[in-house]
Amino acid sequence: GLSTGFRIPVIGWFLERFDRKGERIPGKGAVFFVLGSILVLALFPQSIALAGIMILALGDSLATIVGLHLGKVRSVNRKSMEGFFAGVTAAFIGAMLFVDYISALAGSLAAMCLELLEVRLGSRIVDDNIMVPMVAASVMWILTLF
Repeated sequence: GLSTGFRIPVIGWFLERFDRKGERIPGKGAVFFVLGSILVLALFPQSIALAGIMILALGDSLATIVGLHLGKVRSVNRKSMEGFFAGVTAAFIGAMLFVDYISALAGSLAAMCLELLEVRLGSRIVDDNIMVPMVAASVMWILTLF
């Protein structure tokens, strides 16, 4: 497999360019992105699930990019506040394609606040590619009950 140094041409090219450096498991982020997406699609109405996926795709990604390149003010877990605000903004805009603006804002804020933290189960950190869409979709779904 990839961990033994074997390189798959197309997949290897993507992993070299887009995978986090030093990641023990090649493609882990992409696998958890797909799992998080499937999970919300299975558990929530389609519009809420798609909004949750947009929050993950746009918010989490932009928070990382802005945080790495422009981040100056750090939170407790060394994540940048500039990344947080960029992530909330991008997530909000993307989510509004599928849900109303109040749900989009609430889901984006909740998910990006969670992204600032490290959620643990025992000694293991829960991958945010699972948690972000689940929290976003849960918050947006709860708002439909009112």
